[in-house]
Amino acid sequence: MAQLTRAQRRAIRAGRSAAQISQEIVAYGELVRELFARKKALTAKHPDQWVALYREGDGYGYFTASSLTALLNESDARGLDRGGIATELLSRKERTFIL
Repeated sequence: MAQLTRAQRRAIRAGRSAAQISQEIVAYGELVRELFARKKALTAKHPDQWVALYREGDGYGYFTASSLTALLNESDARGLDRGGIATELLSRKERTFIL
C-alpha cells in the first residue's frame, strides 16, 4: 500500500482534494517550463539575479532580486503563494547548489 507524503497529508487536512493537488502540480510544471523557455533572455537582462516567475491573469509576471531572501520577501510583500512561483538564479556561470 502506498503511503502519503507529509505534504500530501497536510494538503488533505487543509481540505484540498487529490484532483486539486494534481491541478496544482500540473500548473507548477507549466510555470517551470515557461521559466526555462525565458531563461536565456532573462539572464541577458538580469545577470546574477534571482528571478521569480508567477501566473498573472492569462500570462506570466516576474520580478528579480539580488538574493533569494530578498526574492522571497518580495514574493510575500506581493501576496504571492511561495508554492506558486518558480525561482531560479540567473547566472552565466554554471553553479552547483546543495540543498
